[in-house]
Amino acid sequence: MRVFLAVVATALAAGCGPAPGSEARVPAGAVRVVPADQVKGTCHCDDDEDGAEEATTPRPSTTYVKLHEWQPSPQVVEVEASVPPRGEEPPQITTFPALTRHSPIGETTVRPTRGRFRR
Repeated sequence: MRVFLAVVATALAAGCGPAPGSEARVPAGAVRVVPADQVKGTCHCDDDEDGAEEATTPRPSTTYVKLHEWQPSPQVVEVEASVPPRGEEPPQITTFPALTRHSPIGETTVRPTRGRFRR
């Protein structure tokens, strides 16, 4: 009986086809067609026959500074100056509220479950 039900359920699921809405569709207003003469920029595709030149804009260079030579930006210095010093006091974020409804957890017990799931 179980095998029959499994076969019927599989046949019904396969016979219905994909769920509606499971196909990826692009909404009508999401795609904009632009004429080729209005396209700006260059395409660096693998299939370029004429070997288009690389972009002429130079990439910004990355400057590395040793940690002991690093200085914060003026904006950071300004923000740090506006924060009042707290000395040895811990940050307010770590102050937790007192527990008001705490009750101890009772002793844990284990019960056998063998008799519950008989065939």
